[in-house]
Amino acid sequence: LRHPIDYLRSSTGADIRWQPFRHRAFAGGLVFNAGGEYGWIKRSYADYAIQQPATVVDQDNTGYTSYFAGVNMRWHPRFDTFVRYRQRSIARPLFGIDRYSGETKTNRPEEEDIVRIGGTFLAAANLTATASVGIENREHHSDIADFDEDNYPITLTMWYAPSARWSLSGGWGYYTNWIDQDIYFPSDDPDSAPLDRRQWNYGGRAQVLSLGTSYDWRESVTLSGNAQYVWALDAFDPLTPWPDLPAYSDVNVNITRYSGGLDWHANDRVSAYMRYIYEDYDDTSITYVSGSAHMFLGGFTAYY
Repeated sequence: LRHPIDYLRSSTGADIRWQPFRHRAFAGGLVFNAGGEYGWIKRSYADYAIQQPATVVDQDNTGYTSYFAGVNMRWHPRFDTFVRYRQRSIARPLFGIDRYSGETKTNRPEEEDIVRIGGTFLAAANLTATASVGIENREHHSDIADFDEDNYPITLTMWYAPSARWSLSGGWGYYTNWIDQDIYFPSDDPDSAPLDRRQWNYGGRAQVLSLGTSYDWRESVTLSGNAQYVWALDAFDPLTPWPDLPAYSDVNVNITRYSGGLDWHANDRVSAYMRYIYEDYDDTSITYVSGSAHMFLGGFTAYY
């Protein structure tokens, strides 16, 4: 058994907010935001012995820098929009390594670029809707790994309160990702050479629908319920000499998840909760991995 990895994370940063026309009626809703962060992770017990060639690989630290900039505009007391950009650079991200050959893999990027555009509409004091679209690019080009990934998330949410005690919420998300990545398959026999790296093209898409409600049954008791439906598909193009491999790796999943809960707040110092979750997992591409689960969760908190 290996010793668990210990790590210490440190970071520092700053941000700024500028409202250039705060004293003007229409333009006063324009706000600029920007900032940056620098951080690093120091690890202990993150060294790995390789047999061929005989060496030790140490993943003792990872550093990163992140910058963001955005513009918010409140067009009306009930309507505002935003545009945001974030860039992140990661030095020496974690990676997996084959102990026999020293071949490496990782899905951790060295560069991230994310753009988000969206807005919020307050139709009434008890009715709110939001929408956002995004473009995300992640890449890693080094001796460790070589890949490009593009994602295009779309999200819609709505919240409505029919009464002071009862609220309803809903959300829909559509997510796609397209990946070009060098992949290799190590040999089961450590005495034979591993297969060469090849670039594979694969992608996926998923839709998520979430519905939720909460009701203040008593002043100290809140009831809640949620339903979530997921439709997801992942696949990749065939590659010589494994033309049948995509058939084993395709994922076509339908997930249904229901949950119900009760929260009890006796006073400011004592509270408890109970949750029940039912999940049905149906992979139509490989039926033997389908199934369902019943989960229970409870907790109690008290402090003096």
